[in-house]
Amino acid sequence: MENPVSIKRSWALSAGWRNGPATANKLVPAVFGRISTPFIQTWRTVQLPDLDFGAESYQITIPESIRILSAAYLEIELTGKMKAFPALYCCREMVLRSGGQEVYRCTVQDYLTDYCESLSPQALKVFAATYLGGQTDDGGSTVKNVKIPILLPNSAYLRRGGINPHGHGVLGCQFGNQKLIFELTMNSNLFPTLTAGDSDVASIAGKCSISYHCVEVPNQVERSFSDVRGIYNIVTRRFVNLTPWTHYANANQRVTFNNCQPVGAIAEIMALAVPYDATASNRRAHGYVKATFMSISHDYVVQKELSGTRISSELFSAGFVPPNDDFSSPARLCFAAHAAEDMTTRFLGAYDASTATNLQISIEFAEPVMFKLVSVAYANVKLGADGIMTSSLDGI
Repeated sequence: MENPVSIKRSWALSAGWRNGPATANKLVPAVFGRISTPFIQTWRTVQLPDLDFGAESYQITIPESIRILSAAYLEIELTGKMKAFPALYCCREMVLRSGGQEVYRCTVQDYLTDYCESLSPQALKVFAATYLGGQTDDGGSTVKNVKIPILLPNSAYLRRGGINPHGHGVLGCQFGNQKLIFELTMNSNLFPTLTAGDSDVASIAGKCSISYHCVEVPNQVERSFSDVRGIYNIVTRRFVNLTPWTHYANANQRVTFNNCQPVGAIAEIMALAVPYDATASNRRAHGYVKATFMSISHDYVVQKELSGTRISSELFSAGFVPPNDDFSSPARLCFAAHAAEDMTTRFLGAYDASTATNLQISIEFAEPVMFKLVSVAYANVKLGADGIMTSSLDGI
């Protein structure tokens, strides 16, 4: 028979740890509550008959009849022998334009790869099968339907939140006389193809559509969610390329970039590196090669330096625990506390390098690679009273 009298007596000894506010009472059942606004989501699909591989600045305008938008996806039917995760390779860049002006631009595979890295193995398996075309290379020609997320300001794929039961809000689509436009630049068909010249992925002309995940709410509150001009204000992430893709030819040779100035409040700097291949379409967008040395200097004073096993220690202590080798973490210089958390929900700390006369970033790899340096900054997206959307790195 158990008699925990000593354990109960010892509770008084831990009084020094009991000074904070009470956050839960485990002896009382949770109070049954409600969500503030009931809603249901519906799909609307618009065909894009003239979109194909190689398209430049292809524009898509949100239909005026859509009032509240949760998400949007570019759906493509692919045919041929494909790499694993072929959806990562179809679209090179997305630009969001409001009133004809650029709000922000995104390198699609960088955001989607980072999102995949934040998932659990089980979630990645389902996400890959549902959206990205599966986790394995295809030995023979197949037909796959992929769904590439459009990176809206409220998109989960701009974040590292993974699956979030709270969600990231909706986008009201009543902009008055202004238009919100997605601008897509597509890769060639060789990018999702497994091996060039062997059952290349075919043309996708006539096989593309955009699917809008629309939100329906009670009529009496619809206007407050659909017309958010002058009210909409959301924090997102901005990936900024500090260098182009660069050939690192000599293993264990330190390379230094001068005046490599990241803009804004920077949560981390990523070194995205893949095994060297001179042909861009052959490069995988995942399975990153980690650097063996990485440092940043502010006016020749070293601010942070990592080498050897400290690279992995930095990642683990910051919360970067990838689901598998397909989406292994790249080397990172982290400036936010626990940088793997969703930085769009609260400020986690950052590095503002705007006062540096000369900012230097040095890096080494143990093998030849292709790499680029990318900063991750806090960004604020607002919708003005005039219906024009803007994005800034200056703060809320």
